[in-house]
Amino acid sequence: MNETQDLSVFDMDKLMASIDNPNGKQLIVNGFDENEREALKKPELTEGQANLRAAAFVIVFLAGIIAAIVFSQTEPMLCISTVGAIFLIIGLISLFQGGLSLDSLPALILPLVGALMTGIPIIMLYHRDHPESVSITRDDVITLILGCMAFLGLMLMIVPNIRHSSKMKSCTQRVIAKCIYLDIHFSSHHDARGRTVHTNLYAPTWQYEIGDFLYVTREPIFTDYQVPNIGEQREILFDPGDPSQIYRPVKRNIRIEMFIGLMFFVLSLTAIYFFKFK
Repeated sequence: MNETQDLSVFDMDKLMASIDNPNGKQLIVNGFDENEREALKKPELTEGQANLRAAAFVIVFLAGIIAAIVFSQTEPMLCISTVGAIFLIIGLISLFQGGLSLDSLPALILPLVGALMTGIPIIMLYHRDHPESVSITRDDVITLILGCMAFLGLMLMIVPNIRHSSKMKSCTQRVIAKCIYLDIHFSSHHDARGRTVHTNLYAPTWQYEIGDFLYVTREPIFTDYQVPNIGEQREILFDPGDPSQIYRPVKRNIRIEMFIGLMFFVLSLTAIYFFKFK
């Protein structure tokens, strides 16, 4: 990708300022006209409210860490459950902020892991005090986790094709659109040598005209492949019944999701086979 300008985490004011509408056409932004946007607009948080919300999250997070440390000395099972609860809360916040859709499947990994880490130790502790209740052995735990990973892998193999077929059936019209804004997510990971690798993922916002309307729509998926420059024009697909629904097929992303899903599926089933039958 070439160098771009004015990259930032999504900001509605910056997006609105980037719209080019010299003919004064009625504006539809992400499926909503001006009246609908005003009705849906949430009151902006004051600096104090924003600081209070951030402080509350930090306090809850630190409380969870402290509780995990205490439980590690008294009841290791509750330590695991507490760490799982932290993963679950963070995962659910991230999932619901991004919205639930076929595009959000990879975001299910963190809350799924958190739910397993939270629930399994609690069930095992309950059975210890109530022997007549459902028993979960160590082997059951391993099998359950591997089974969930295999199911997630299967979904990662199937859903991208379902999503692609659904989009191609609904988005049948083509239009030349201009990229006017790039929302950015920052991520990092460690490579095989332990070095930190930083990656930027982008979600382009497109401006295009259909009849008497000017549509401004953001793509739902963040990617680092085939990212346009701001001001660049490309052909996209839209739904003639609802032009705010757009699609830009990127087959590489579909193949990557399917490959990751295949790895999850095959490795999990292989581990189950050797664990149960060997």
